[in-house]
Amino acid sequence: SAKGKALSFLSRREQSTFELKGKLLRAGYEPVEVEEALKWVQDQKFQSDQRFSESLHRRRAANYGDRAIQAELTSHQLEVRQLHSEEFETPTEAQRVQDWLRRRQKSKYLELLELKSSLDKNSIELMKFKSKCFRSLSHRGF
Repeated sequence: SAKGKALSFLSRREQSTFELKGKLLRAGYEPVEVEEALKWVQDQKFQSDQRFSESLHRRRAANYGDRAIQAELTSHQLEVRQLHSEEFETPTEAQRVQDWLRRRQKSKYLELLELKSSLDKNSIELMKFKSKCFRSLSHRGF
């Protein structure tokens, strides 16, 4: 039945209503049966778009910025709310940027600090490093 299949999908991870509906329809269930199953899993509190949003945000927050997370939520046809409310209990985007840079670019950053050559060489290397960091952050939706 569609209810059993929906529970099977939800037992693996949180799913959005849109995602779950698509999977059930692709599995060959009739639209009426799918709608009935979706209503049942929501009534039983097995599925919640709110929980899905929070789960997605927690999974993505360490490596992606707010724009990327909002784009993914939009692709699941979910309302995009403020991502830094108390409900998510995650650091702000600025704190996540600093953490990401510390984790990903630490060796290059320390190398730049240890350069003992001319000031011009340091400033050129620093500009290249900043450019690389800005590009990386931009690609990750920061």
